[in-house]
Amino acid sequence: MLLLVFLNVLNLIGTGMGYSAEDVVNLKKTLFQTYDKDVRPSLDFSKSLAVDFKLVFHEVDEVNEKSQSISGSGKLKIKWNDNYLTWNESHFHDINQILVPEEAIWKPDIRIHNGRASIGNSESKSKQLKVGKNGDVTWIHFLWFETQCAIDVKYYPFDNQSCDIEFIFLNGDGIWIDSAVVDTDVTEVKDDWIIEKTKSRIINRNNKQRAQFKLYIKRKPYRVLLEFVLPVVMMAVLDLFTFCIPCDSGEKISYTTTMYLAFSVYTFILSSYLPESSDNSVIAIFLKAMMVLETAIVAVTAIQLRINHHSNNASPPSWVKVICRLTNKITCYSNKNKVTVFKEKHSEDMEVDKKISGEDVKRTCDNLDRILFWFFAVAMFLTSLTCLLVVS
Repeated sequence: MLLLVFLNVLNLIGTGMGYSAEDVVNLKKTLFQTYDKDVRPSLDFSKSLAVDFKLVFHEVDEVNEKSQSISGSGKLKIKWNDNYLTWNESHFHDINQILVPEEAIWKPDIRIHNGRASIGNSESKSKQLKVGKNGDVTWIHFLWFETQCAIDVKYYPFDNQSCDIEFIFLNGDGIWIDSAVVDTDVTEVKDDWIIEKTKSRIINRNNKQRAQFKLYIKRKPYRVLLEFVLPVVMMAVLDLFTFCIPCDSGEKISYTTTMYLAFSVYTFILSSYLPESSDNSVIAIFLKAMMVLETAIVAVTAIQLRINHHSNNASPPSWVKVICRLTNKITCYSNKNKVTVFKEKHSEDMEVDKKISGEDVKRTCDNLDRILFWFFAVAMFLTSLTCLLVVS
């Protein structure tokens, strides 16, 4: 009795072990005996073949502002029903699913419409397609993509970008995209970007369908601010200290010229990271405004040294005297022993000229240092604040 029970158990285990390789070979021979992979697998050609899309982003490798493109890798999961690949599993030892080489059956000819790399020409790591007993085919295609993406750097480095990846069928007649889904749960983003959200939709245009997957990304501004913008601001602040160097020291013009050259080189390097169409970006306008201020500092420093040079002349030129009178008025300087206080509104120029000495010229240079320091400090602050408010 115990022996009989034991034999029955072994029989049940043996029948539950499933099918063999020979069973799969026989099934494939039956399915592909009259199969034509060049014919769309629809019994009724008056109806469209429904195809489901799912794009899984694995990695966003690069967002290239210069070439206006985005590149990365992902997995494209495509499903459809092949009416010619169906079978009754009870006739084939309960086989409910088989793997078929992708070159052996019909599959949609897919291309990236706005891309530089074609999915059809890329190397696929999935050479096998899953085929179910009801004809449900699953094609998992691993791809590397590079697509065009219009990069708007107006608010760089606080910019948000949206990039599209569009898939089309070259053999699209009679094919209907039933659904398009995008997944970014396992996406790794390199460089200074993060994925904010994704969106997918099906586009009908000229009786042709496209599956569009939109990727919304946001730049991390901290590296750009620390490595580029902050040094530019620091150099601009250092250039203000040109007006703290006395005119007689001999280092005033060399200091400001050195700072100007350093500022020019650094802004050129920063500009090289931006697209050629970035002239309207806030950071480009900021750099140009700061360059104008830096140029003005060098120019007024040269004029200031020219004024100081006339301090050794017994009779300074009339334009120097005009600047002396203006700076004295602006700084509200009144010392009867050193500067003439104009008692009457219509004083004669000859009387005024006699009372401007070399010491007055040196004092004018000191007054100009104070005036210009605060003038350019306020100008740089307002320029930086305006750009900051615009991008925020």
